Amino acid sequence: MVLPNGRWMLSSLLVDELPIAPWKGGAGARIHTDDDKWYIDMFGDSGTVSCGYVEIEHPMHVPQIVPAEVREHTAQMFAQSAGLDWAFFVNSGTEGVETMMKFARRASGRTLIYTHEGEFHGRTYGAMSASFSAPYHRNGYGPFLPGCAMFQDPRDIDNNAAAVIITPAMVNKDFAEYDPEWVARLLTHCRQHDILICLDEVQTFLRLGTVWGHQLYGIQPDMLCTAKGVAMGYPAGIVLGKMSVGLTIAKGGHFSTFGGSPAACALMQVVLSEHGDRKSLTHYRAMGNYMRHRLLSVSNDIRFKGMMVAADLDCDMWRLRNWCLNNGVIIGVFSADQALKLTPPLTITVEELEEAMDVIVEGVRACSS
Repeated sequence: MVLPNGRWMLSSLLVDELPIAPWKGGAGARIHTDDDKWYIDMFGDSGTVSCGYVEIEHPMHVPQIVPAEVREHTAQMFAQSAGLDWAFFVNSGTEGVETMMKFARRASGRTLIYTHEGEFHGRTYGAMSASFSAPYHRNGYGPFLPGCAMFQDPRDIDNNAAAVIITPAMVNKDFAEYDPEWVARLLTHCRQHDILICLDEVQTFLRLGTVWGHQLYGIQPDMLCTAKGVAMGYPAGIVLGKMSVGLTIAKGGHFSTFGGSPAACALMQVVLSEHGDRKSLTHYRAMGNYMRHRLLSVSNDIRFKGMMVAADLDCDMWRLRNWCLNNGVIIGVFSADQALKLTPPLTITVEELEEAMDVIVEGVRACSS
């Protein structure tokens, strides 16, 4: 399914695109279109294009009012990969979460947003207000936005809520899958009361051995967002959603100046097409299983899906971090008593992974003695 105008980008309904052929290139103050016309740009996207354009295939910025085929193609690729109807480009995970919150309130006519206890969704005020995780994310930064509440059990959710935002698993400094029965009860409660289901896939895109983490549970969300690795570390993100949500957003009701730059879209296409195929996903699952196998000698509690692995260890994590660092391996540590969480690049070689796991396992033994 596509939008009523035959497009996949929701922004094509929310801004007044110029009636010109798609972007081909640019030079200086001029824009070059596919029909070989040149236009002097006296708008500069409200001054965003401060130094003009350069004649390259995928520039870092093209104004949203100028059609660009690379955007439309990327929007279609990602929307179809998730079985959804439109895409809206953003720049970060927290912007994606805020976009979902905004769209959910508009689409439902309600205001209350629920998120799961322990989940973290971002550092801007909307996303932070909807995050009930580590105290340091919130302490000293209040008051927070009204209309955000925490839940543990689906029965905690008010029947008149606008939306529930969850990650496909607990991924904040750890990894833990949800109980499928819990997910089923959550889904049933939300569907019975017309509460929108929104997935924060900022950390889980491709990471869990599936393209989208929610596919592990057979969920079809009303909206989802992702960012972080979606463009190889380039600042980019995307929100995907159902037609029933997208068509409620009025023209001018939302915008992202830098969302969907041609450079970001080109990188996003590479990530999805070259790393989201069946062979790659099978490889990620095998690599995750290898990490689990290596950690079995030092941990009795290991949780993993794809290339996101967590293990409870009997050692000071700061000490382990420094031990590994001294031996050429970086691990992410935020507190002394947290779980070990491993999220290496999807492109890590078998040899590199073996070398890293040798160091980590030896380090756990050294730091536990």
